[in-house]
Amino acid sequence: MAKIFITGGNGQLGRACKRFFSKNHQVVTTDIQEMDITNSDSILKAIGDFKPDYIVNCAAYTAVDRAESETELAHRLNVIGPSKLAAAAVLFRARLIHISTDYVFDGNRQFPFPWTEEDTPNPQTVYGRTKLDGENAVINTYGCDGIVLRTAWLYSPTGHNFLKTMLRLASSSPADKIHKIVNDQFGCPTSASELAKQILYIIESPNYLDRGVYHAVCSGCTSWYHFATRFLELMNIDTTNFKPCTTEEFPTPAKRPRNSVLAVDKLSSKNMYVMVDWETALKNYVIEHGQTVYKDVLASL
Repeated sequence: MAKIFITGGNGQLGRACKRFFSKNHQVVTTDIQEMDITNSDSILKAIGDFKPDYIVNCAAYTAVDRAESETELAHRLNVIGPSKLAAAAVLFRARLIHISTDYVFDGNRQFPFPWTEEDTPNPQTVYGRTKLDGENAVINTYGCDGIVLRTAWLYSPTGHNFLKTMLRLASSSPADKIHKIVNDQFGCPTSASELAKQILYIIESPNYLDRGVYHAVCSGCTSWYHFATRFLELMNIDTTNFKPCTTEEFPTPAKRPRNSVLAVDKLSSKNMYVMVDWETALKNYVIEHGQTVYKDVLASL
């Protein structure tokens, strides 16, 4: 039984991690109310006498568009926070598992060729730059046994995510309202449950995973438009009013990567990759959480 300390415990991944880890391990979760990850004293007070074997950092600033104007806050949570946690991991002799993002790449690679861990990052947004700086803070902290897992297009039954937004649009719009969904940005939709299982496998595996950066996404890839319509089809919701569009037709404050497909060969080569393909994960999500998510969305309208 391992002792696992989870930050960002109220977020999509934090909740999934607590759900899966608690079955066989001793788990403590914190969120912003209990601990400030940018403050060393707050971290040490929260960890206290727990002395974890693992610190899983699910806390981050993830508001991609707002980060363009809230640069200081994004820096604090995505750079200073991981740096402080890495120092705490050294102090407590714990392994740190830190979550990063596909946004560290510029997305300009021709689809469908994926990005590997050996490719040079070139973030185009404040969010991407701060997440890359956070990766480096973990990897470069002397004595830190750190693993960085880059993931993408995360969703879960809790919190705010793309799928719930699509469900809200389908449930609240007039019958003749057309919704344009970008169809020329490609990535790897990843269930928080699958990522939590992946992290748990790394923790429980008898094979030691070397410190460093790894890609951890559900296998396969798709566009935002096909991701949205496949989800709604599985929910038995008509998709007639959802139409594909280009990136130029749907401008956002922060630039989105056109191709953010991540290769998972590095984890696979270590016999550590356990995540299912994105469509199987989506089907499982709908089977397990579809009705609850739909009720939650209707209640919020």
